Amino acid sequence: MFYLKPKRSTFAIDKLKQMPHSIDKKRPIPFTCEQCAHFIEGTTCKAFDTIPIDIIFDAERHNNTIDGQKGNYVFTATVKRQFIRSYEIE
Repeated sequence: MFYLKPKRSTFAIDKLKQMPHSIDKKRPIPFTCEQCAHFIEGTTCKAFDTIPIDIIFDAERHNNTIDGQKGNYVFTATVKRQFIRSYEIE
């Protein structure tokens, strides 16, 4: 019995050479209000009876006191920063 040696396809290698270079990046995941030490539940925290929408979408933005808030509470993370890997084409 004999085996045929498969032909080496250059098609796949040529396609790989044409592909743009990708870069593996490590990106931080934004914190949420639920990860703040002053969060109570829902949309309430020690600083606000109803957390403003711009802070809900960017909790870390609350790093200084804001007019209309109670006390001098600011965002204080209760968990360690997490990261996600993403791939970008160069």
